[in-house]
Amino acid sequence: MNPSRQEIEELITILAKAFGLDVAASLRQCEKESSFNCDAVHPVSGARGLFQLMPDTARQMGVNRMEPAENVYGGLKYMRWLKETYAFTDRQAYAAYDWGGGNVHHVVAQHPEDWEVNLPEETRKYVAFICGPAA
Repeated sequence: MNPSRQEIEELITILAKAFGLDVAASLRQCEKESSFNCDAVHPVSGARGLFQLMPDTARQMGVNRMEPAENVYGGLKYMRWLKETYAFTDRQAYAAYDWGGGNVHHVVAQHPEDWEVNLPEETRKYVAFICGPAA
């Protein structure tokens, strides 16, 4: 049986704190990714679960993406990995979660002062939903 939304929010709160991530932003990320639906499947990419993990990402993070608690753990661990690996800010890490670390790294390198306006529109909207409008 899948956890309730309250149980999911409690798990995200605990894990976000453990990974040094902003709790409110992590909750908004889950809302954006799956609307807190444990069984969510992206119709095009095949990403699954609360944090919409792809098979390779789930493998990299060492989780079963079909298990709700592991999906949350894997999604938040991946956010931490993106921040550490690329030295991304929070906004850059959320963009990378949506569009890919390499893509965002390239845009930041090419446009360090206005990287965000050079993202695809979908990714800009994703970041704005989670982090608020760009400064």
